[in-house]
Amino acid sequence: MKKIKVEIKRRLGIWVPTTTIYHWITEGRKPNITPLKIHPELGYVVGTLMSDCMKSTYVVLEVRDRDYAESFTHALSTVTGREYKVREKGGYYIVKTEGATLRYIARNKLWKVVAYAYPKQFLQGLFDGDGGVGVGVRVSSRPGFIVQLTLINSDLKLLEFVKKLLKGLGIESTISLQRKCGTKTTICGRECTINRDCWRLIICRQESIIKFYKYIGFRIQRKQEVLRDAIEVLQRYRSNRDRVRAWKKIYVKRNGRWVKK
Repeated sequence: MKKIKVEIKRRLGIWVPTTTIYHWITEGRKPNITPLKIHPELGYVVGTLMSDCMKSTYVVLEVRDRDYAESFTHALSTVTGREYKVREKGGYYIVKTEGATLRYIARNKLWKVVAYAYPKQFLQGLFDGDGGVGVGVRVSSRPGFIVQLTLINSDLKLLEFVKKLLKGLGIESTISLQRKCGTKTTICGRECTINRDCWRLIICRQESIIKFYKYIGFRIQRKQEVLRDAIEVLQRYRSNRDRVRAWKKIYVKRNGRWVKK
């Protein structure tokens, strides 16, 4: 059985538990491989897979936004034909699937093929997971109002690929180092040390931000609403002073996040 396990790993890049192989042999069970349909929602599944999903024995999405978990569940059901449920635990929404096929796609760079086929949905999944809308407000003698879209990931090659994908859609972006390996930071209230360099892709040109909103956007409602309102403020008001005043009428910053009053 160990030889079979090693051979599967060599050929497919997948670790199969020894007990699973035992049941294949002794009970005549078949490998439980979920076929995936060629469908635009596969782009969203793979985009999410490359951002927020844990990829070990199972593929697991564990997030704070219920609409994100529900979007992933809907996309999974569409491409697999199976039903999935969103579980709630400790303020998190969790989706779990036996993801041998998905893990194979991630491990063997087949995600690029999916991304080329369904760029909009792939980018939606990726930005829902690791992306955000940054609105910078400066109140002083020289008021400032800055809107940026960001995508943070430790995989530089992934971000470089995303940059090319965005450019093909007419959206300009830049990449910079956000945190170096060994940097201490706080995540979910706990201090931890970054064990890999962390990179950030930024979209800051107004025309590119508008294109992103029109042609890609977020499926997470709170992110899409902040982006929509920020664009409306940018387009409606000419001076930064008026923009800051208009923004602060509808939003307040709580725990580092802009929320509507």
